[in-house]
Amino acid sequence: MTLNLAGMRPACTILFITHSSGLYGAERCLLDLVSGLPKRIRPVVMAPGAGPLVDKLKEKEIEICLIPFRGWWHRKYRIKCVQRIFLNMVALGRMTAEFRRREINLVYSNSLYSPVGAIFARMRSLPHIWHAHELAALHDGMKFDFGEKYAMEFVDKRSGAVICNSHAHQNNLSEWIAATKIKMVYNGIAPEDSASVREGFRKRVRRNETTILNIGSITENKGQMDAILALQELLKNGQKARLILLGDGDSEYGKYLKKIAGGLPCRESVKWEGFQENTQKYLQEADVLIVCSKLETFGRSAVEAMAAGCPVVASKTGVIPEIIEDGVNGFTYHHGDYRELSAKIRLLMQDEELRSRVSENAYETYLRNFQLRDYVHHVVEIIDETRQARCRETLGPCA
Repeated sequence: MTLNLAGMRPACTILFITHSSGLYGAERCLLDLVSGLPKRIRPVVMAPGAGPLVDKLKEKEIEICLIPFRGWWHRKYRIKCVQRIFLNMVALGRMTAEFRRREINLVYSNSLYSPVGAIFARMRSLPHIWHAHELAALHDGMKFDFGEKYAMEFVDKRSGAVICNSHAHQNNLSEWIAATKIKMVYNGIAPEDSASVREGFRKRVRRNETTILNIGSITENKGQMDAILALQELLKNGQKARLILLGDGDSEYGKYLKKIAGGLPCRESVKWEGFQENTQKYLQEADVLIVCSKLETFGRSAVEAMAAGCPVVASKTGVIPEIIEDGVNGFTYHHGDYRELSAKIRLLMQDEELRSRVSENAYETYLRNFQLRDYVHHVVEIIDETRQARCRETLGPCA
């Protein structure tokens, strides 16, 4: 075992496995984590292919290995699980060859998407951490190839720890995962310059046209339909407003949304901007961010808005009640009730003092609960605990 004499803790190399090379919530969490690790931990990130996440990792000079692999869930065609199993066997063979001569000390799967990390850790007798960004009961019509019960039992058995990102998420996983393994850590967001954020509270004044922002992949779960119908309601009641949608995803659902929006009077006020790597400039220009998801295990865009001083209206589901107290540091509404969403937006826009107070409270909430340094610190603690536990299992008490 290599020792880090400066910190008197074991130095180690961790294989981080990302299910995607995009830059949505889970991938951004991984990027933030590996960028903030202490020097005694050497990250190697395995990705299924090229993409913006890989580009960012290269910029930060973090070691990358590209090996395609597949998930173990499906939306329409369960029969394709045979193909996915075969491709994952090929991936495991490539992983074995790639890391045969490398000293890997722990495997960290950054999603429940695929079991390849857990299987590889088992093959090499390594400790394994699963960072769950999904609920056990998958949404958007997804189902585990072999059923939820078998998949979650496998996750429980093949993990030293399972990290989740909210108490609501913890309660969901606790039906299947041993309580001693589940570790709740709120995701962290890199801080904005506090002086500029507070200056923004004063500068956010009511304009002739309200800019409403929604960030997230275009899927039914993210609830963009609520956003479009709420905009229509605002315009119908004489409010000048526009809606900016950031994200890509399910092309069929995207076409459906655009067809619906195209048939409404609000169509000229809906701006489809697609995926944007830099969302900060949009948050700085927005009057309000809306989160319309059916289910949210964390709600990263909401916290990013709070950190930027942008007020938030979010659907009262999943983790949102842990983040937002209605009327104090943001507003909540019931998913599907676009009239309630419209009313909460209108309330924020018509009361400048309320908007400023809510934004300041939101920023204070961010500082208390969602700073990046705290997120990295807690995850590193879990990594150390998991390695020590494996050491005790194999060698007895470890120094």
